[in-house]
Amino acid sequence: MTITQSILSGGRKSENDETSLLLSKCISLVSGNEDLHFLEDQRLQRWLSLKKFVIFGTGGSSLGGQCIHAISGVGSRVTFVDNLDPHTLTNVFSGLILEGARPLHNEIFFARARKNAAQDRSVLDVHEDPSSGSDEANCEKDPLCSGLDTGFLCISKSGETLETISQLLLTIELLKSMGVSNFAERIVVITEDRQSSLREISAKYGFFCINHPWDVGGRFSVFSAVGMLPAVICGIDPMRIRKGAEKYLEESFGSALEGAHFVFGHAQHVSFIYSDKLALFGNWLAQLYAESSGKYGMGVTPLTAIGSVDQHSQLQLYLDGPRDKCFTFFLEKQTTELTIAEDFVPDSFSYLKGKKVSDIFEAQYSATIQSIIEKGLPVRKFEFPTVTPEILGALFMHFMLEVVAYCRVANVNAFNQPAVERGKIITKNLLGAI
Repeated sequence: MTITQSILSGGRKSENDETSLLLSKCISLVSGNEDLHFLEDQRLQRWLSLKKFVIFGTGGSSLGGQCIHAISGVGSRVTFVDNLDPHTLTNVFSGLILEGARPLHNEIFFARARKNAAQDRSVLDVHEDPSSGSDEANCEKDPLCSGLDTGFLCISKSGETLETISQLLLTIELLKSMGVSNFAERIVVITEDRQSSLREISAKYGFFCINHPWDVGGRFSVFSAVGMLPAVICGIDPMRIRKGAEKYLEESFGSALEGAHFVFGHAQHVSFIYSDKLALFGNWLAQLYAESSGKYGMGVTPLTAIGSVDQHSQLQLYLDGPRDKCFTFFLEKQTTELTIAEDFVPDSFSYLKGKKVSDIFEAQYSATIQSIIEKGLPVRKFEFPTVTPEILGALFMHFMLEVVAYCRVANVNAFNQPAVERGKIITKNLLGAI
């Protein structure tokens, strides 16, 4: 019996056939690198040589990449923008204006960007001083010549995502207003190879396009270019993530079936994460469970808590509130030389003398688990010495399979999201009436 057959065993054949194809595609992505041939393209290589990147996308087009970025250590060199909040976009674009300003005009750009941010309106009203065009001739031979050293990645499976289209249109206007030479060389798009608004924009300007696999849903797409290109941007070999997932399939995929039965029957699932590196993993997992399982009155509500912070905010509810939850704990077993000094410690904290911060952190983790178990609530644990790309790949694969298996038990389709389409229609109608 194959992995796919094991995960889907017991379901109706017609439903299993469709789900099997989609699940098999997700699994097959980790067994090779043929689909990553675009990484060898000279145009993309040139784009990858830029120093900073802004990645536009929302939901499954962003959350996996954000998880990868969080373990990479590259920090602010890569910025994910997954919302249309005007203040956030204004700040991002203001920063780009300052970065791209030619040295003689920094003060002009700074003053204008400040003025725009203060008035809480679009920074797209900012234009270069006309006298700054004298250097343009020197840049014509170099498509990436500019004070701006930032590349943009736009990800949308359907090519019709409102947020991503809006972000891209704003970015095009910004780069035009800044006089960025050959700005099309700075923008890369990942979307399905079919007619769409994103493909139409890309064709008009000549953006480099990478095909999003049509048979891999957005929230299951982290092993495709959607997650692997951000990994490259963050300096991580994408095959390390895939090999971690492949090793999981070879050695541990049965635990996904156990996990599905662990969660099934509970109204809420809490991911309690004791690792700042994995904090965003909770968001990725929340989408996976919510959008996959929440149909026809069925489903589990995913919650995320961060240890030890949420011991001081959410734990009271978990211990003394409704008994409708199960808990998954994640611990990165860190070691550190950070130690509480012994020369002066208040008597009330004498137990901290000589203790390493990592030991204190782990004690809090263990104490939280014990307090929940004492309440008779179900707990499981994932512990690892450090969060490597391989570990992250294994976690991605485990929970993809677990969620599909859960949906099989709940008798819902893990790969669609019919209810959210109504909100998109209403939004379009509201904007059309303005």
